[in-house]
Amino acid sequence: MRDHAPGTAPPARRFDAATTTTLLVALVAIGAYASSVAGGFAYDDDSLIVKNVAMHGVAGWPRLIMQAFWPATGQLYRPLTTMSLALDWQLGSGSPGVMHAMNVAWFALCAALVTRVALRWLPPAGALAAGLFFAVHPTHVEVAAALTGRSELLCAAALLALTLVVTRDAPLDTRRRLAIAACSAAAFLSKEIGIGAPLIAGAAVLALSRPARDAGRVALVALAGTVGALALRVLVLGGVEGHHAHAAFTAATPMQALALALSGLGRGATILLVPHLPGLDYSPSMRQLVHPDLTLVAMGVVALVGTTVLALRLTRAPRLLAFAAFLATVTYAPVANLLTHNGGIFGERSLFSPSVGVALAVGLAVSSVRGAGRAVVGIALGLWCAVALAIVLRAIPEWHDTDTVISAMIARNPDSYRGWYFRAVREIDAGEIDAASRDLAAAMSRFDAAADMVEGAGVFAVHLGDRSEGRRLLAHALSLEPTRLRSRALLIKLMLKDGEGAAAARLIDDGLRQDAEQHEWQRLRDSLSATPRPK
Repeated sequence: MRDHAPGTAPPARRFDAATTTTLLVALVAIGAYASSVAGGFAYDDDSLIVKNVAMHGVAGWPRLIMQAFWPATGQLYRPLTTMSLALDWQLGSGSPGVMHAMNVAWFALCAALVTRVALRWLPPAGALAAGLFFAVHPTHVEVAAALTGRSELLCAAALLALTLVVTRDAPLDTRRRLAIAACSAAAFLSKEIGIGAPLIAGAAVLALSRPARDAGRVALVALAGTVGALALRVLVLGGVEGHHAHAAFTAATPMQALALALSGLGRGATILLVPHLPGLDYSPSMRQLVHPDLTLVAMGVVALVGTTVLALRLTRAPRLLAFAAFLATVTYAPVANLLTHNGGIFGERSLFSPSVGVALAVGLAVSSVRGAGRAVVGIALGLWCAVALAIVLRAIPEWHDTDTVISAMIARNPDSYRGWYFRAVREIDAGEIDAASRDLAAAMSRFDAAADMVEGAGVFAVHLGDRSEGRRLLAHALSLEPTRLRSRALLIKLMLKDGEGAAAARLIDDGLRQDAEQHEWQRLRDSLSATPRPK
């Protein structure tokens, strides 16, 4: 019996397989992270959001566009991230719950977009596997549950949207060109790894076995958007530089720095394939810096060679697997610490966009199985997702507030100095002097080459009345980072109090060579006219 009139087309189905698959993945993503809405401001949220008054009212929004992502240090430029958080603040009157709910929504959107991208190459079953793998992966906890993860969410969403736009079977008209350029600019203005958008756009077209000429055209359009975003970044920051290098790279020899970067690559490959509790921080101790884990280094070499070979196959054998490897490589390369050094050694958040490539590879693997093997693969993937989801639910509460983050950081990686130091800083602020002394000593015993921590220890020693130890630590901080103004200023003050005018004058002269704009130091130097100026 017909359910439509003779001679007319049957009514369109409300949900086809692709739509149903996408909605299912989005719902799983929301369910996995719904509990994070109860969280507050944690860890970097304090400096990025709570103390950034420009976010707290519409009047400050123009300033957000023209200031660095980290206003206190002038580092990085991610205006779309800061503006999205500022909008959330306005909508929720400063409620962290509203901001966390928006993070969950953005994460669900990313999971849905991963599914839609997979559907460009795979049947619904393969796309579902890719989407679920992405939606419950434990490496995404920090990105989805911490508000500072918004930069990863926005960047990934823009790159996934870009992939969908360039892989449409439609003419490259003005509307599509504008969409490609906008997605590319949005990715870079959300996070720096978005600079690879033109490469990803061209690679996606090649992976559909379309002519290289078409790939080149979309890549050039995407490049126009990226260049525009880069120009805005240079205008605001005065350059293209990003984060200061992590202290471990400053202290390391070239070979130690290479081993550290390869270890991160090996650890990342392991974490992407095997569900792990997030480590939160991977800063090495001095012992680990001198004696790296050779197993992780070897795994890093294998991962580097393997992904490079697969990515290079894109031009000779354009397939989804090659594109997946290319996508993972391009989005991880800016934070890999192989060519340039970043502010972090390694972090699960840096695997967010690369995990899209792994998810696509998983979807392809599931789709490739035939016959009785499908049931085995389905059960295996279901068990993997169940274990991953259990880890996610356990890890989310660790991002409830700053104290829970720091406690988890120390418990998960007690060899890292950062957890001990961050807890010491909070104890100093709370007036818990004895506890702060113990934790600061624990941090320094693990790694004594972080200039900010050494400076903090020096200031703390002076506060406790140990001027000799304070001077030693402040001098050490200056030797690690000669441009540290606070260390130099306090050390000069202590020298003058101890009657060491000549030594203070030399330190002032050296400081003026570092920064000739320090007029207060110049006036102080002039006041020491009785002390001969060192040649």
